[in-house]
Amino acid sequence: MSKTIVVMAAGLATRYGGNKQFDGMGPNGEMLMEYTAKDAFDAGFKKLVVIVPEHVNEAFVNRIRERIDYMEVSFAVQSFDSLPEWFAVPKDRKRPYGTLDAIICAKDYIQDKFAVVNADDYYGKQAWGDLCALMDRMSAPNEGCMVTYPISSTISGDGAVTRGLCHIENGQLVSIKETYNLKKHEGAIYCFENESEPVKIADDTPCSMNIFGFSPELLDPFEDIFNEFLRNTDSNDLDCECPIPVALGELLAKNEIKISAAPTTSSWFGVTSKEDRAAVVELLRDMKL
Repeated sequence: MSKTIVVMAAGLATRYGGNKQFDGMGPNGEMLMEYTAKDAFDAGFKKLVVIVPEHVNEAFVNRIRERIDYMEVSFAVQSFDSLPEWFAVPKDRKRPYGTLDAIICAKDYIQDKFAVVNADDYYGKQAWGDLCALMDRMSAPNEGCMVTYPISSTISGDGAVTRGLCHIENGQLVSIKETYNLKKHEGAIYCFENESEPVKIADDTPCSMNIFGFSPELLDPFEDIFNEFLRNTDSNDLDCECPIPVALGELLAKNEIKISAAPTTSSWFGVTSKEDRAAVVELLRDMKL
């Protein structure tokens, strides 16, 4: 069966100060998603869906089609127009409603098993081999899978990040918690969600970097969870989002999903803020597509 890779590239990237998803960081102006697409293709993925913002530059669309001509490429738009008619978006809201909303926006383009990744992360070739092997073993409609990284390899010294911290037993995801305000402090990693009582996080804690594999049948329960999120959203909230780990956590708690999880030996790197760009450019300098 053919497999699809879904690349999420519709975020505002406010900490970066621009569209980092489309920034050419490679030696010939390559975007991170170009390296991701090639690694996925080499692992057996034949279709690519890029989730873009409503007013995406046409030159970007043409550039992707030209540079990734070895895959079947489609573009899905993440915009407020795709939200349910009964939901009223706050007047001053600019931010999209998160990664779960993103993959629901791509629903019409997904017929096969599919992987979901961020456009501003590089996951490494081995990670795609690991994910592909897990996806090939998925046989039931309520099955998914994920590749994890140790938290220590995903946090730099610059600012706080959000990660999905995972509890895994016998290769199965037991729980996942979207954890905010994680950063290094005095050589260790702490969660500063409660700044008066920061919690130390073990360096080898497995975490999600949004590299998942899913059956297409899971899109319906994902949409149900997202609609429930919207129903419970403050009508004046300008920043709330519904990330994929929240949906997984709810379905796991109800025993309605099974997620196989495997650590990867691949090195991850990505771009959160403008300060990360120079390091990524250096890492890409000797990488060839």
